[in-house]
Amino acid sequence: MNIQELIEQLNRLGEQEKIEAKTGFGKSALETICAFSNEPELRGGYLLLGIKEHHTRDELSFQVVGVDHPQKTLEDLVSQCRAVFNHPVAIETAQQVINGKVVIGIFENCRSIT
Repeated sequence: MNIQELIEQLNRLGEQEKIEAKTGFGKSALETICAFSNEPELRGGYLLLGIKEHHTRDELSFQVVGVDHPQKTLEDLVSQCRAVFNHPVAIETAQQVINGKVVIGIFENCRSIT
C-alpha cells in the first residue's frame, strides 16, 4: 500500500490498530512504533507523518500538512528506532509528495534487528 492509499483509507475508516497518523516526529510517534513492535500478532503497522486530524461537528478527516526537513526527520527516526528501545526496531520508510507537501510513511513489521 502506498502513502496516498493509506491516507485514503484513513479518511474512509479513521485510525485503526494498524494505521496511525501524526503531524510530526516526536515522542508520540516513537510510542506508536513501540506499540506496533510489541504486538506481533498485528504483524506491524503503518505510521504516517505529516498528516493532521481535522475534526468537524459531523466528521473526522485527515489532511496533509507535510513534514519540515524530511531527510533530517528520517535520519532521526531511524537512529532513534535503533537506540531508544530495549531491542533495535527495524522500520521501512518512504516519502511521497502530496499537494506539494512531503509525507513520510513508516512501516514497522515487528522484527527486531539482531
